Amino acid sequence: MTDKESVRKRASCKGRLTAFTNYVNELDESLDASQVCELQLRLGKMESLFSQFDEVQSKLECLADDVNSQLPERNEFESKYYKIFAKAQDLLTRNLKPTKNEPLESDYSSAQTRNRRLVKLPTIQLPKFSGSYEKWLEFHDTFSSLIHCNDDIDDVNKFHYLKACLEGSAAVVIQSIEFSANNYSVAWKILCDRYDNKRVLINNHVAALFNLETVKKESSVALKRVIDSVNKNLRSLESLGEPTDHWDTLLIHMVSTKLDAKTFREWEEFKGRFVKDRS
Repeated sequence: MTDKESVRKRASCKGRLTAFTNYVNELDESLDASQVCELQLRLGKMESLFSQFDEVQSKLECLADDVNSQLPERNEFESKYYKIFAKAQDLLTRNLKPTKNEPLESDYSSAQTRNRRLVKLPTIQLPKFSGSYEKWLEFHDTFSSLIHCNDDIDDVNKFHYLKACLEGSAAVVIQSIEFSANNYSVAWKILCDRYDNKRVLINNHVAALFNLETVKKESSVALKRVIDSVNKNLRSLESLGEPTDHWDTLLIHMVSTKLDAKTFREWEEFKGRFVKDRS
């Protein structure tokens, strides 16, 4: 089963990549000012192409009866994208000259600085948190790196961002705190004290593993959801200090009991062959 619209969108992404590749390959090693400017503009436009392709390709992989049949498309696109993107950036690096007032740098640091100026990263959306312990670690780490530990943002704005990110029961926790710069650290501490409970967090992630979705019929999409859920909770438990590396036998049993009859039978056959080959 495939999505015709997604296939067309993927073809469009591939066509745009081919057009950009042809453009870069036709450029000389030495560029004039207008060519440098044009290449910068084109390169900026191309940065969003990868995320567009990844989105539509992931959808097609989820719809495919055999995920492996879709992997060559991804591998081919990624290989071409990174190769031409690296070539274009290298071409810009060698043609961008420092201004008279710009101090001379080593080749390595100069290239790094220029690449930072050239690459415009997509805007990162602030996470939302509604009070679910399962979502706390993800929210805490993301908010801390983007806002809490950012010295360029004053406390008033940090408090504003924090309030904007909280929903439901989490928003109620700091609802009564007066909005001011001095109270931001108070609000953040109260929130952490409420949800940064290691015992509760571990219990919630372990419970999520025991309550995995049951795959009722053969489905690559449902199986992928189970795998993603297992990996997500294991990563959280590992960050909380749990020895997840030694849980293989337990996890295999837990996941296999959630499989549909056909997939479970195939798993048992594979496991039998695997044990036999190793013995």
